[in-house]
Amino acid sequence: MFAPVLYYTAPQGAAYAPDQLDDSDRTRLQHAPQLERRADWRSSRALKQLLPQPRPPYSLTHKKGHAVLLTGAPVVGVDMEALWPRDFTNLLPWFANQAEQRWFNAQPDPALAFYRLWTFKEALLKALHADFADLPRLTADTPAPVGLHWQRYAWLLAGEWLVSAVLAAPTPLPPPRIIGTADVQHLPAYTATCA
Repeated sequence: MFAPVLYYTAPQGAAYAPDQLDDSDRTRLQHAPQLERRADWRSSRALKQLLPQPRPPYSLTHKKGHAVLLTGAPVVGVDMEALWPRDFTNLLPWFANQAEQRWFNAQPDPALAFYRLWTFKEALLKALHADFADLPRLTADTPAPVGLHWQRYAWLLAGEWLVSAVLAAPTPLPPPRIIGTADVQHLPAYTATCA
């Protein structure tokens, strides 16, 4: 295993090479050729192509042509959301338990709090290969896989993209190195417990 790395690209920020797609992506493209026209597809597949072969564990997320890929631990999960206005209070009960809703209500910046919580939970969901129906029960108290320990991170990238990452490894790892943007603001990762 190598040191954790978080790759970021804006639309058309990384070189997409259709001839370097893996078998799974080639098959998807044969069944849905329109995917290749999507900026999300091109940017996320360009990041996948940066990984060595055989591919280590990785987690991938993309929105509006931006993409983030996390690798460097036995278990990884990453999510990214733009800090766009939403009806945060009405969305919370869909995925947050009562303790998480209390935490949210105590935060000074509703948008930042909402997206820190949402992206943390979705990163955890991806790391554990859980279903969206499991989102309310995934919390900061969710145990890591046997023999591993969680590490949590959050950043604001390029001024608008909140990214949360979870890594599980047997021993502490250095924080992920961020490649692809110099516009990085480190944020506190969501860590509130359910007590």
